[in-house]
Amino acid sequence: MTDPNWRLTPRTHQLAAYLDRRDTLNWGLWWDQGTGKTAEVLAQAAHLNRTGKINALLVLAPRGVEANWVFDEIPKHWPEDLPLEVSYWTSKKSKGKRWMEAYKEFQDSDAPMKILAMSYSAMMTDRGAKAAKKFLKTHDVFYVLDESTAIKTPDTKTAKRVVASGQYGKYRRCLNGTPVEDSPFQLFTQVKFLDPNVWTSRGINTYQQFKAMFGIWESVQMGNGKSFPQLKSYRNLDLLNTCMYEVGDRVLKDDLEDLPPKSYTKVYYELSPKANKLYADLKHHYSATTESGEVLDAELAIVRLTRFQQIASGYFPRDEEADELVPIEKSNPRIQALATALDGVSGQMIIYAKYLKDIEAIEELLKKRGMSFGTYVGATDEDERQRIKEDFQSGQIQVFLANKAAAKGLTLTAARTVIFYNNSFSAETRKQQEDRAHRIGQEHPVLYIDIIASATVDEHILATLRRKKATACTVTGDQFLAWI
Repeated sequence: MTDPNWRLTPRTHQLAAYLDRRDTLNWGLWWDQGTGKTAEVLAQAAHLNRTGKINALLVLAPRGVEANWVFDEIPKHWPEDLPLEVSYWTSKKSKGKRWMEAYKEFQDSDAPMKILAMSYSAMMTDRGAKAAKKFLKTHDVFYVLDESTAIKTPDTKTAKRVVASGQYGKYRRCLNGTPVEDSPFQLFTQVKFLDPNVWTSRGINTYQQFKAMFGIWESVQMGNGKSFPQLKSYRNLDLLNTCMYEVGDRVLKDDLEDLPPKSYTKVYYELSPKANKLYADLKHHYSATTESGEVLDAELAIVRLTRFQQIASGYFPRDEEADELVPIEKSNPRIQALATALDGVSGQMIIYAKYLKDIEAIEELLKKRGMSFGTYVGATDEDERQRIKEDFQSGQIQVFLANKAAAKGLTLTAARTVIFYNNSFSAETRKQQEDRAHRIGQEHPVLYIDIIASATVDEHILATLRRKKATACTVTGDQFLAWI
């Protein structure tokens, strides 16, 4: 018989974890995206509420994802027989007098179970941080960090406030399928939130001590006579693996028999002669001059990488601040490569692009082809984000066009194809973006297409992502399989 705390029938791994960990004080669900972490945590919270151990749940999530909990996940998974009051806090809403009156009523009510969802960005504000602290101190709270790498940098205001507030949570959970995807150092604050003793018992009291334990550093001299520590390699990753599993467990989608497979392909194209000359000049001389006389200087490596991606996308900055990006020429080979990719697929799809200039160019292409789409970026307001997601899932629009704003927390299983117009160097972002479509609820294979300018930074980025993934697998103990 299925436990009454499950609204939907759990999968085998979910039920096993629930029975094993529902009364555990602090735990990390290092589960792949799409393996059912949210349903698992809500079932555990329902159990703890039903047995009188908690009367509240606080969820911190990336911006936009907190609304996903309120409007999608909680109604889908919370048991119908357990009374519940729900609120979600945004900085915009909290400035309204009427909303604050309603929130105060929610905070002070004697409801048997309350759920408050907040974004990590709300914790950066004094009002948001005070509201979270008050909620934690006046209730018996099950405290959940969704996509917990949001606190991966220990010295940020958000990380400090979240870790400090953790002491008031009666039960704590971290949810993250990519806890170390870009760097093993990302694990420090997530584990500290769950159980600081994991580090202190090993003589690690500060982040600097943590980095010294798990990294080999060398001093690099700068031109001004100063020096800075540069990471040479990682070490003791087997110990880090042990620490990670002291406070969490791992579920991989490859272990689930009911998820369809992923497949990967690439659409290559060549830079135009004009773009190729700019690219080569920047690469070899750190400077290039356009036909119209603009000079592109890029002595810093990080600036060159940005310029390489801009040139590969068909434009260049008119000034050093890159306030205005102008086309290299009228015809854009990268957009043509995307058009080729679109010719080879059908059905609904997600297209990810890194830069807003790319988003604008893709919008024009989709309009010309008569394809319905919704654009989901950082500036898209909360109501519009929810509408676009619902319209895509219901089949009313064919293309979900987004940047990294849509990397986390969304279920977009209507997609059969995911196209990466370009990538960043973040392996975490790439993995998260992939798994918006490939998760529980997906019934079809998902095709992933990368648009690649041959012999450019595009190929370097993919190689870097694969290297980061291999390092992450060493920490998590996952088998490193072929990827992109």
